[in-house]
Amino acid sequence: MILKAGIQVSEGFSLLAANERDEGRRAVLEALHKQTDEGISVYEAMSGEGVFPPYMMQMIKIGEGTGYLDSVFSSLALYCESKLRIAGVIRSAVFYPAMLLVIMLAVLFVFLTQVLPIFSGVFSQLGVTMSPIALAFLNFGLALRSAHRWILGVICAIIAISLLVGLIPAWREAFSSWVTRVFSKTKLGHKIGIAHFASALELCFSGGVNLDEALELSQFFCRDPQVVKSIGRCRQSLLSGENLAAAFTKEKLFSPMSCQMLSVGVHTGTTDVVLKDIARRSADEMDRAVEHAVSAVEPTIIIFLSVCVGLLLLAVMLPLVGIMSAI
Repeated sequence: MILKAGIQVSEGFSLLAANERDEGRRAVLEALHKQTDEGISVYEAMSGEGVFPPYMMQMIKIGEGTGYLDSVFSSLALYCESKLRIAGVIRSAVFYPAMLLVIMLAVLFVFLTQVLPIFSGVFSQLGVTMSPIALAFLNFGLALRSAHRWILGVICAIIAISLLVGLIPAWREAFSSWVTRVFSKTKLGHKIGIAHFASALELCFSGGVNLDEALELSQFFCRDPQVVKSIGRCRQSLLSGENLAAAFTKEKLFSPMSCQMLSVGVHTGTTDVVLKDIARRSADEMDRAVEHAVSAVEPTIIIFLSVCVGLLLLAVMLPLVGIMSAI
């Protein structure tokens, strides 16, 4: 926004630093202002700070070389917004079902370890034996209660490891890469990877590079190993003379209709428009896939745990009802 207003890059960094509250980020921006004011290129100045991701530096290098630096920064802003949106969608998709599962398991744990033994004592005083299902649940609850220290220790260890992963960058990166590899093998993970690739491809192309270079650069953006391999195979197919639509369709990066649209866009000079439309459609498909997954997970958790609690109540209450009827 500052560049489009006609303000010099060095002055822009100064304005950003003046409005930055975080001391660490302010120091970085002030250093960038000083270096660019001395005539150092934006790419060299930002690379020297070592805090910006590689894909951003690649795009800024291209933008300075082609004279599209303002367009590159604009596209990077849109890409970062899209990336944050995808991260938010994933967090919301995982957080609520996870919290629901934890709460329901906690309720089940209390019932098994604290409530069910009380009913066992009542049955013993009445001289009645519990049903086999209730006895199985009771034995399981007693085993959990006897191992409560081990369970508490495991929970504390998980919390401690989670805090370390969140605080140590190297551990956080390794854990994120592992989750990405595992998640990418699922249908939902693949759709998220495709949406990420579509957004990255649109960004790279808007930086003033051709489609083949945009495909190469988009590999820096994508963390999904399956998508990265598909991009590499597409590039090889294009270099061997294969049709763009056929290469993309074969690798299932986009739908056949989107591939045909992109092929037409390349020939008519409207590739940027088509890529924006494909990125939007891919994001919409990702949203629908996440919404469908969440809508399927929540009822499954509730039904499973409700059945367990229902079996417990029936196994305990039916004999008591029989005793009360006899009395």
